[in-house]
Amino acid sequence: MGYARMNRVAQIVVSLCPISICMNMPPLPELFHRRWALPVLGELARDGGAKLVTITRRTGASPGGAREAIDALIAMGLAARNPGYGHPLRPEYILTPRGARAAPHAAALWERLTHAHLEDVCLRKWSLATLAAVRPDASRFAQVRRSIDGITDRALASALRDLEGAELITRTIVGERPPRPRYERTRRAEPIAKLAESIERV
Repeated sequence: MGYARMNRVAQIVVSLCPISICMNMPPLPELFHRRWALPVLGELARDGGAKLVTITRRTGASPGGAREAIDALIAMGLAARNPGYGHPLRPEYILTPRGARAAPHAAALWERLTHAHLEDVCLRKWSLATLAAVRPDASRFAQVRRSIDGITDRALASALRDLEGAELITRTIVGERPPRPRYERTRRAEPIAKLAESIERV
């Protein structure tokens, strides 16, 4: 489905769901705490909803993994069980207004990750939050850590290594005393980081 149609579906879902569900987006670590949350959210953008069996088939997630992701999305107010489910053609799960705003961005990000074969690295809990946090004004380890609530030094170090291994960031030792590494996004990483940031901003 094209992104224009995804956005149209999102508008329809927003008009059908109660406005009281509409809240700010959760931070990226919360959104990506479950590995399959991003692809499931993107899959719900296709038609504004889907059945569990369809989600597992299209994303490659196990039924248990897809179920955990859906439960997490429901807890965050991004998805809901369809109150009218029962008809064979009706989706089992639908987007809330909050989810409808984010789902087209999630679909675009998932498509980019799979096309670049980066889903394994980028679907880890802290990867996208770390990538989004690395900026020209936050290029040192301590600066990046302060930008991500709840991350430990060990988790950040692991995420930075993973991103460097995937050629999404570079690590340069700055000639000062004591020597300290500086992190920068690569050109390959910029569109991924911008899409991740767009999900958090909607």
